[in-house]
Amino acid sequence: MNGQLCRPISSFLFVGMILFGSSVSTTYNAFGSGCEPEPNNDPRGIQEVFGPIERAALDETEEAQKDAELKRITQERATIQRERLEADLRRVTDRLQTSLKNVQLWLTRARIYEQLERREAAVSDLSEAMKLQGESVDLLIRQANLWQDLNEFQKADDALLQAFKLEPQNADIFFTRGKLFQEQWETQNAYNEFSKAIKLDPQHKMARYHRGYILINGRITEEMAELACKDFAAALELDPDMMQARYFYVRAAYISGRPKEAIRQANYVIWDDPKSDCTYLYRCKAYMDLGKLDQALHDATRYILFEPDDMLRYGLRALVYEKRKEYDKAVKDWTKYISVMKHARQPYKSRAKAYGYLGRYEEAAADWDTLVKMEPNNSDFIRFRASAYAGMGKYDEALADIEAAKRVSYFPAGLDGDLENILTKMGEFPRARAMANEAMMAGYKRQNRLDKFEQEFAAEQLELRRNVEEQLARVRQGIPTQGNKFSLHHNASVFKAKGWTGPWLEGLTQLLASTKDPKIQQGTLDASNTFINSIGIHTLPEKETQQAIAALRKLSESEPTPQIKEMAEVQIKTLQVLKAVNEPDNKITEPNCLSFEKFEYLESKSGEPVQFKKYGHRWTESIPGQPTHFYREIKRTPEYIEMFDLNRAVWVRLSETKATTSKDRESWDLISEGKVIAK
Repeated sequence: MNGQLCRPISSFLFVGMILFGSSVSTTYNAFGSGCEPEPNNDPRGIQEVFGPIERAALDETEEAQKDAELKRITQERATIQRERLEADLRRVTDRLQTSLKNVQLWLTRARIYEQLERREAAVSDLSEAMKLQGESVDLLIRQANLWQDLNEFQKADDALLQAFKLEPQNADIFFTRGKLFQEQWETQNAYNEFSKAIKLDPQHKMARYHRGYILINGRITEEMAELACKDFAAALELDPDMMQARYFYVRAAYISGRPKEAIRQANYVIWDDPKSDCTYLYRCKAYMDLGKLDQALHDATRYILFEPDDMLRYGLRALVYEKRKEYDKAVKDWTKYISVMKHARQPYKSRAKAYGYLGRYEEAAADWDTLVKMEPNNSDFIRFRASAYAGMGKYDEALADIEAAKRVSYFPAGLDGDLENILTKMGEFPRARAMANEAMMAGYKRQNRLDKFEQEFAAEQLELRRNVEEQLARVRQGIPTQGNKFSLHHNASVFKAKGWTGPWLEGLTQLLASTKDPKIQQGTLDASNTFINSIGIHTLPEKETQQAIAALRKLSESEPTPQIKEMAEVQIKTLQVLKAVNEPDNKITEPNCLSFEKFEYLESKSGEPVQFKKYGHRWTESIPGQPTHFYREIKRTPEYIEMFDLNRAVWVRLSETKATTSKDRESWDLISEGKVIAK
């Protein structure tokens, strides 16, 4: 179709040979009006963008005074200019009375009519001139432009068709026809005409500019943005001072994934026009992509200052604050944004996540609740609300939300990880581990890898037994065991699913039952103590655990040394506690249970503070001048959190106001009054 002037194919969408791939989403990225072109935008908006900007900047009073004075001077000059043109018009009209065949007079008066925006009169005078001298491409193009301004699109097209008959290879004809289609939002036809103009004249800067503008107008792909960059770059090579091309080059470069080029072009635009607020927007986004968050924050703030009452602009800065992890400030800006975008999903999501990072779970839950009401079947919104509920300690609501999310999810098994996290927050570590194990085994099954799993388990089991035997051989020789060897295997994926504790229990029990040597007995109990402190939340097999307890009880009753007897009795209690508490079906938390992470009381002798601190399933008690005590959390109720000391076989309960201890879990003694210092 190149080189031919054809009647247009009606098209109001930019489709066809230049549209491929999905467009870049502009969802909730409209950070203020005028910066994000909408699909099929009126091209006359270009002039509006680069007209006088009368927005308040840093000093609103001073800027307002300058703008008012500039407006007054401009109006005075326009009045003087119009009066001069009217006088010129009268003189030329008087001369035409006696010189009707003077072509230059008709052309002069046509030009004056154009300047006075009396377009129909200008068209008439151009027609009279062509009657005298014959039709010309330049005059027909001028007529077409005038008809276009009058919205007489068919007459404009007729003039261009006539010009085409005179000069079929004239690039300006195709360019002007492209503008005509652009004015009617027929973007595909406009693109085609600009492309023909460029093929005839690669140096046609305005055709380059307008084609680039069409490419980035409305929804846009990275491919289209890259093509637009080439057109704007070509236009700027021809005219480096063409700031409107440079302005749109900023947007095209950013969308095409070239943030450094976007910043470079933006610097030119802002240097030329410091009030180009939309340029600050795109430079801010480019800085964010490069991780230059200080510069991004500066530009986001400047962008707001142009129109501080435009709440949409605060959304841009909220994104910067998120990346800077300044979540309290992000919340404030998202709140302003939401005040005028109450039905937009993404701002609520961003604010809810920021609330979560700040530990403001109640407010996070409220935002997720709003989103759930907007989209009741969105499983993501429901599961995130569950997480917020868990942060609030509302575990029943959190678990109910996970079940609700599973009912509407396309992949319910994908929510097992969320459930595992909530169970972990609840302190239900064995249940969480069991769920993870089930999910792992389901994954092996889905992938038809169960045979491979069994092979891996057998190999790991063999290696584990070698390791156990090596450590027990050290005990027989009177050499201490290597502590890190006890946790060497418990993180192997196959042992997460099937457990690793059985071989250790079996080996330690056999060694203990086979010797009467006090040194070996002591070494075995030391090794057993290291093993017990490595168990964590792993399950203990019934048979091996009971055999170990029986061996320890037998040792305790055989009149050993006091130290051995005490250690054996402590380990009996500890294995019993861990066997019960690590069972997946054991429920550690009760409804509406206490939830805090630090408790403090004053040590009776020194008066110095003593702190209990929570670390996952474990707690520490730090007493000044004494060894730290380590506990395993075993129960949470509305009245207290209960824990067990694995090395001393004593229980401790922390309420909100006191700490108590017991050796039998029946009789409880006060440690001290105290207080919760971290929820």
